[in-house]
Amino acid sequence: MSTNFISTLILFIVVSSNLKDIESTSVEVELIKTLLNPSNYNKDIFPHNTEDPTRPLILKIGLAYINLFEINEKQGYMLSNIWYRLKWNDGRLKYNASGRLGENINVLRLSSSIIWKPSIHLANAYGDEPDIGLQKILVYPNGDVLWVPQLVVKTGCTIDVSYFPFDQQICILRFEDLIHTEKELSFEFYNNTTFADMSDYWKSNTWTFIKSQGYLNIYQKSGEPNEIDMTFYMTFRRKLDIYFTLLVLPLVFLSFTSLLTFLLPNDSKEKFILNLIGLVSLVILFNYFTSVLPSFNFGMTHVNKYMVFVLVLNILSIIATILILQLSSIKTDIPEWIRKYVLMEPVKLGRVDQSLTPQKICDLDNSVKDPKKNDDEPINQESHISEAENTILNTLEEKKLEHEKNEAWRTLGIILNRILFIIFLLITVVGTGIYYAGSNIGTRIDEDAVIQSNKA
Repeated sequence: MSTNFISTLILFIVVSSNLKDIESTSVEVELIKTLLNPSNYNKDIFPHNTEDPTRPLILKIGLAYINLFEINEKQGYMLSNIWYRLKWNDGRLKYNASGRLGENINVLRLSSSIIWKPSIHLANAYGDEPDIGLQKILVYPNGDVLWVPQLVVKTGCTIDVSYFPFDQQICILRFEDLIHTEKELSFEFYNNTTFADMSDYWKSNTWTFIKSQGYLNIYQKSGEPNEIDMTFYMTFRRKLDIYFTLLVLPLVFLSFTSLLTFLLPNDSKEKFILNLIGLVSLVILFNYFTSVLPSFNFGMTHVNKYMVFVLVLNILSIIATILILQLSSIKTDIPEWIRKYVLMEPVKLGRVDQSLTPQKICDLDNSVKDPKKNDDEPINQESHISEAENTILNTLEEKKLEHEKNEAWRTLGIILNRILFIIFLLITVVGTGIYYAGSNIGTRIDEDAVIQSNKA
């Protein structure tokens, strides 16, 4: 008995609830029919300001930025997922929420195709403007209408990649109405929010959100109604995670490899080999960088200039290495002014070492041949020794002078090598410093904090 009673009670509650829903639905349908009766409402007629017909209708515009899909540097556009927020008042859609038809109906959800809506469009749309479609519009008892269409839009963007990969791009979304004049329709920020709402923003893998700012622009024209638009500026900075590892660090390392050749001995043939290896590595890496860099047609970027700088440094180091190696093979006398002002030593003339004795001479050079003997004359031992001494002394003196010449040129090569090392070091440090001076590598952005500050 109790089980049947409980089942009956549950069935009664469910039926009563369904009847209320049906009744509420039927009341809402009747309310919509009443509001949109052709005798009272025409969606093609502009809803003038009900409070003061002489004043323009106020359209409140807001922007919710959801996703940044792409910033295309070559074609110059930004692909985004956004939500419009358009709010206005249409006095023809007012209803009494406590009356018979509007009882317990706090909001009506209508199709955007059956009521008037502003002809707002993106002035800087890239290509064809996307179709908004038949999205729902909310109507409140006081006649306020809220329309929140969702769109994936492609907007034109002025690209500046001068400081790639440390660049940041400022792209805009400009809303305007070309049908109505400023006297008919006036713009205001939705909820007085002068920036894009980032409450539902999904962070991009390649770009960091920096800031957003909205502006209401009025363009005055003589003899014509003023034109107005609302523009939102979106600023994004390129993320360095990939480019720093694959592009920045290798370039900096390559710029300092040309210095290593000046640390090797002057007469070392490995200096030239090391330079050639560096040059070949540069060519290979440049080809690889070409595939990593984004494609654009805006002239040389900062990183391109730095690549040329590294390449020129490497070529100059090869030329310097060839010149220094060539100095070691010069056999002529070094100019006196170089010996005096560069080598900082007095001019040396050829002279004989008086400490040499015949015995020392014989010990130093055993390769000197005896003079030709004349079979018809007797050999004079003392004359033979004297001639041998003179021959050996002349030979050693020539070798000594030649050695001094080579040593002087070799010393000059060492001095030039050190000077060039200092010059190349300064040029490399200054060039690398200039490359990084225009970058934002030292500034860190807390994207989460920035997004939090841009939530409406």
